[in-house]
Amino acid sequence: MASPVAHGHAGVIGASRNFWRLRAALLGIVALAMTLAASALVMVALDSRRETLARAAEGADKLAMALDEHADQVFQAVELVLRVVVTEFGDRRRQGAFDHDAFRLSLRR
Repeated sequence: MASPVAHGHAGVIGASRNFWRLRAALLGIVALAMTLAASALVMVALDSRRETLARAAEGADKLAMALDEHADQVFQAVELVLRVVVTEFGDRRRQGAFDHDAFRLSLRR
């Protein structure tokens, strides 16, 4: 007949093995859950980044269009001023009363 102590010891070893197996399985589940949660956070962060970049690109496009319009207006104004200067210069030369100093003063105004 077998000793009850030896049989009891084998039961403790078996229970201990089950405990470690269960613990390993639970740790695996927790690690998987943490990995999934981290992946979800990364996906949310990347989506937010993509939306922010899209808004920034849209804002940059609007700014570029506004600057283009402004540059066109500035060049139109400069062209108009140059036409007036050329016309005034030509008129004064044709009249024969061209005074360099007076012309320079009129350009400064």
